[in-house]
Amino acid sequence: LEDNNEVVKNVLSVFQTLSSPFIQRPETPKMHHKGLFLQPYIDIFHISNTLEIKIYIIDIIVYLIQKFGDNLQSGWEVVMQVIIATASSQQLILRGIDILQEVVTKNLCYIKEYKPELLLTAVCAFASQEKKGRIALQAVGLFPLIAAGLSQIDTDICISLCISLASSQASSIQEVRNATESSTISIILRHGFAHKEVETPTRRRLKSSGSFRLSRANSEEVITQ
Repeated sequence: LEDNNEVVKNVLSVFQTLSSPFIQRPETPKMHHKGLFLQPYIDIFHISNTLEIKIYIIDIIVYLIQKFGDNLQSGWEVVMQVIIATASSQQLILRGIDILQEVVTKNLCYIKEYKPELLLTAVCAFASQEKKGRIALQAVGLFPLIAAGLSQIDTDICISLCISLASSQASSIQEVRNATESSTISIILRHGFAHKEVETPTRRRLKSSGSFRLSRANSEEVITQ
């Protein structure tokens, strides 16, 4: 892969052209072909040590999100894996957090049907970047946006969101811990975790992790009602 970047880029370009028609075809319960067709992108991303190739793959991922975001289905798994991989790269982390923010703001309703846990994993991956405080704060700010896109049927995602908030609260950066606490309070006060199935475990998870310290005056009723 390192010998000739242009050859690799040409192969990726041809592969993108050939796979596009299959991405547009809807999946069936027994056939999740989109994830299979996109798998080479993350495989090559991990194998290559060349920044140019990684950036080229990221460009393809951005194209896929913008062109087929409403129809990626199982393909979201590969897309999110690439985004998560950028969180550990000093050269790519800024690009990665921007892409993640676009996914949350424009494609949450699509990805939550297929790989919501990977979305939260991605947010936590950026929120845990202790040497990149600004990026960590930007990631924590995505939690309320995700909560706003959930409904009463998204019980499992709500629980995962609570776990992710607790994880971010463990940051060594005080600003990130404060931002996580603010995001948690904002989510509870705005949405009230009205889902009856998750009220008790949510309260237990958050309290046991120290993710918030709410005043009894105006918050206890929201949590427990």
